[in-house]
Amino acid sequence: MKSRASGIAAILVSALGCLSTACTTMRPVTTDPTGSQIRTGLRAGEQVRVVRKDGDTLDLKVSALGSSSLSGELVRPGRTGRTGQAAGSHIDLPYQDIEQLAVRRLDLGHAAYLVLLAVGAATLTVVTVAGPALVWH
Repeated sequence: MKSRASGIAAILVSALGCLSTACTTMRPVTTDPTGSQIRTGLRAGEQVRVVRKDGDTLDLKVSALGSSSLSGELVRPGRTGRTGQAAGSHIDLPYQDIEQLAVRRLDLGHAAYLVLLAVGAATLTVVTVAGPALVWH
């Protein structure tokens, strides 16, 4: 009985981990050639999707927001391959080259819903598996 419950717990933890990536959303950030709006809307450590003026799209983890450029590590190189750099490479992207920008942020409402759903599923599983053992005589 204990190993069965441990197996179910492991499945639930794995499922919750998979669902946790569904708790984020991409939020647009206003862009401007000077970068003042970008510096206000972002923080170092956040993951962003950048559409450059040449049409290339990059995903990167922001490491610094300088006076003239956004710096970070490529999470996924551009789809067109124009950067010529691999994932993990450092890139400095001038603000004037940014057409669109979106930041990955936690969606608290969706996260709370998924946590409640996981807790409900876990409770139902425990009651179903250990049903007779839960009845006290």
